Amino acid sequence: MTGGQEPSLDAGKVLLRRRQRACRSAVSPELRVQAGLELAQLVQGQWPDRALLAYASTGSEVDTWPLLRQTWARGQRLWLPLVSDQQLRWYGIDGEDQLRPGYHSILEPDPDIAEAGLPADPMLILVPGLAFTRDGGRLGQGGGFYDRALCGLRSEGRDILALGLAFACQVLPALPRGSHDQDVDMLVAFGEDGAQLALAD
Repeated sequence: MTGGQEPSLDAGKVLLRRRQRACRSAVSPELRVQAGLELAQLVQGQWPDRALLAYASTGSEVDTWPLLRQTWARGQRLWLPLVSDQQLRWYGIDGEDQLRPGYHSILEPDPDIAEAGLPADPMLILVPGLAFTRDGGRLGQGGGFYDRALCGLRSEGRDILALGLAFACQVLPALPRGSHDQDVDMLVAFGEDGAQLALAD
């Protein structure tokens, strides 16, 4: 949990996370495959000039692997996070062989191989979550990693576009929000009818 929030707010988030994990886990295998392919097409088509800060999806998350592998197949670098001292540290990655199991066994950059540091602006940062609202609200896993990362980049004045990735069942009318919570700039929600892109107000 992120610190400094009221107990009632934290309790509400715990219950909502439990429900949203079940919702995300119930997404069909067919939709998971479709979403991964649509994400790759969307990012490559909409933001070809932005450096890509992504993540290696795991479990029931929207599948980022088609996008990662297609980017590497074109000979392009992308940036992935490594969890260190409760922060996300970014590394330039040129291929899957530069990754190793890390935080909660998620594939992360191998710091002995990969190059540390952020790319030049502008950047597109893919943001996972358990729930989102169409105006940019986000509920994460509770560690606060992306809240801190987005806050840091924004406070430095970096040119970032934070894109939340979700299945349609993860988009809710409202979410409990604390002072430390960082919104996304855009949201893409994948459903049976395809990807729906929303610009946060």
